[in-house]
Amino acid sequence: MFPRITNARGLDGPRVPRPDELGAVTDLSNTVFCPDARTMGLEFPLLFSQENLRRLRIFSSGGRPVSLAGYVQHDLIVEGHRIPAASLGSVCTLPEYRGQGLAAALVSDILRELSRAGLALLIISGDGELYTRMGASAAGDFVRYELDPAMLPQKADAEAHRTVSVRPFRAGDLEQVHAVYRREPVRFSRTVGEFNALIWQHPGKERLHAQERLSVVSSDTLAGEEISAYIVTRARRGEDGKFRVHIAEYAGTRSDVICAMGATARELRPSVMTLTVPASDRDSIRALRDAGVSGSRGALPRHTMVIPDVGSLIQALLPLVHERAGIQPHAASALLGNASERAGDARLYNPRLEGTEVPPENMSFLTRLVFGHLTRQETDALARNSELHALAERAFPVPLPVPGLNYV
Repeated sequence: MFPRITNARGLDGPRVPRPDELGAVTDLSNTVFCPDARTMGLEFPLLFSQENLRRLRIFSSGGRPVSLAGYVQHDLIVEGHRIPAASLGSVCTLPEYRGQGLAAALVSDILRELSRAGLALLIISGDGELYTRMGASAAGDFVRYELDPAMLPQKADAEAHRTVSVRPFRAGDLEQVHAVYRREPVRFSRTVGEFNALIWQHPGKERLHAQERLSVVSSDTLAGEEISAYIVTRARRGEDGKFRVHIAEYAGTRSDVICAMGATARELRPSVMTLTVPASDRDSIRALRDAGVSGSRGALPRHTMVIPDVGSLIQALLPLVHERAGIQPHAASALLGNASERAGDARLYNPRLEGTEVPPENMSFLTRLVFGHLTRQETDALARNSELHALAERAFPVPLPVPGLNYV
């Protein structure tokens, strides 16, 4: 499904870095993405670790890494169901080695590995041609907000019967904050140790060119202080000169999330606040609408997705489809199998092209069918396929989490 690309002459790869090469690999990523601060190892601790080394791919020249791609494997939890997935990022090549197809060869090698391992979805932090020509597609069902902070509620009381406070995260909050995240219906699977590694704990240093912090919402109860929500904010001055605060991640009671956003706006006084919300998160959308805020619906911004193994995706979806739509697994499997065979196929929406051959690697239609963001033409075609349309209406799109702290 994923093409093999001939290695550039004189280079060693694609290959997994040796344990003693991790520093040099991280240094390559720093040189391309973060040449001044050189904090990539701190910013992406799960990606650049000895435990994750086998999920990195490099080309090297004379023992020096010159091109890199890497991924982190993590299940998605969607309404109690697991979808085996991974996130790809830090794809880079030194300037003097570009134009030889090195990055494409590394990504293709990773996709073949994910296919063999039975991964159902790969989320890519990029939307360039490198990914789309391998079948990746803009997908997902999200609402993007860019709002005037003055529109947020100004009161610190999230509910009339209790008083809440918004404060910075402290080390002793870890277990409670992790528990708040675990209660989210759509999320990444994270151990408490992984959560601790992902929380930014390097004051004075920037993450993703922004000042990042985690703020918690707490209230006093008979059992002691209870954390009911948190937000992760990234503050920076944009290219337009405006001071912006982006809500990279949130979890917990939605009224308290909005409360934390308002407290942050009052403290930092940004010109603009932004956040991306899964369209399935109706409570957040309703709370923002009540505050007079509207957003724009679309795919996950600046990301693409690809299905490494269709069979694994179908098997992962069957319990969710049965619960959502009442369709028996064998019937859902047959419908999704048919859709995957015709993924991206013009015959789906143009019967006159019945004999058209379509490359099997074109899985973009199936990705958009399952996770959202079908084109108008595909939506019209779906309406003419009664069985598949009924499945899609009742079971899809399958919601996905915003990458947040799991951004790679």
